[in-house]
Amino acid sequence: MTDVPNPKLTWLRELLASAQAAANATPTLESPTKAIGPGTAWTGTRADQVHDNLLAPNAGPFQHALNELVNDILKVIGNTPKTVPASQVHMMELVHAGRI
Repeated sequence: MTDVPNPKLTWLRELLASAQAAANATPTLESPTKAIGPGTAWTGTRADQVHDNLLAPNAGPFQHALNELVNDILKVIGNTPKTVPASQVHMMELVHAGRI
């Protein structure tokens, strides 16, 4: 039986790239969070409410969740076999494509 590169690693690396891009883009939430309410972009009672109830509480947890996602994907990549039997690749591709 011939082993070939595991296609699951390609899919996981694509997912990792997307998750890392999202995690890297998230710090942009800090700027609006700081500008609204106590900041200079929008002030007043309603701005304070939006800042205190929506933006500030969610900016950190959202970033944390994305970082955890990246770490989880890295763990899965590390535990995924580098090769699989060639006879399994077609079935893996069908499952990945949602055909099975």
